[in-house]
Amino acid sequence: MARAAGRRPSMVDVGRAAGVSAQTVSRYFNGGYVSADARERVEAAVSALGYVRNRLPLQMKAERTNLIGLVLLGPLNYGNAGIMSGLTRAAREASQAVMISHMESDPAASAESWSALLTEVDTLLSMRVDALIVGSPYGSIKRIIDYVNGAVPVVTLAELPDRDVDAVGAYSYEASCAVMRHLIALGHRRILHVSGPSDRAQALARRRAYEAEMKAAGLEGLPVLESREWDAASGAECARRAEVGSFSAVFAGSDTIALGFISELRQRGVLAPRDYAIAGFDDMPDAQFMDPPLTTARIDFERIGEAALRRAVSRAGGEEADVGVPQPELIVRASTTGSSACRV
Repeated sequence: MARAAGRRPSMVDVGRAAGVSAQTVSRYFNGGYVSADARERVEAAVSALGYVRNRLPLQMKAERTNLIGLVLLGPLNYGNAGIMSGLTRAAREASQAVMISHMESDPAASAESWSALLTEVDTLLSMRVDALIVGSPYGSIKRIIDYVNGAVPVVTLAELPDRDVDAVGAYSYEASCAVMRHLIALGHRRILHVSGPSDRAQALARRRAYEAEMKAAGLEGLPVLESREWDAASGAECARRAEVGSFSAVFAGSDTIALGFISELRQRGVLAPRDYAIAGFDDMPDAQFMDPPLTTARIDFERIGEAALRRAVSRAGGEEADVGVPQPELIVRASTTGSSACRV
């Protein structure tokens, strides 16, 4: 008997198409004995019907579900995309499935957004995920961790100073220090910081590094120009506010901010690296092809995603495996080394 149109095929439908009982189909999926002939017919029926096994009953019985929940907050950008790529690839290699919840804005900005986020977290927990990975640039990430309250292990992708939080990818401060030391070592004394948005933890960490390195070198920092977003348009807006001649070098909070800054100043006849040096952050693939090629801090976002997934899986299994979080790398290009700008 044909199944009703539009209805998902069941185990009974597979049995009928294969000419075997539903019990035989069940044994096939659960690793029990099935003759070679019956196995071939069941496999053919599964393929023909497009049968997808309902794993929920098994998940309810199993100690582990091989499901990892991912709560990702903040606008999708180059860094997030790289983390997602690495994380999902590592999940496939580890035979894990990933369930994703994403929200662009800070959920703590309104009661409605916060309630919606907690509903999605509850849904992930109700699906019996083995662990949660929470990636967020917002301070409200701590409230999410408190809400989960140990129901499952939580691994964070965040720039948190709290050492009690299991964080992967706290890279901004040290990488920014390396950029600043490079500019100072070149002799620059008037260094301008064009930061990311002040409501993002990464931007705050990069600003702290700027201030710390300027102080350590005995230099007075310039007023920070804050970008509205991590994009070229925001970098251009900051360039329009910049006082040309007040700085000899720029540390931009991201490569895209640097791109907008360079482009806008070029329209005013102020060229890098002739008139000032500039360094970015991220090492996007296009950074080496910018004009000039951009000095930047290279962050291996894909490996950070891989490390987060592996740590979540190990934590779910009660282990504390070393997942080898990658370290940032300073990439020096012509935007700083080709500069003839005044360094006093």
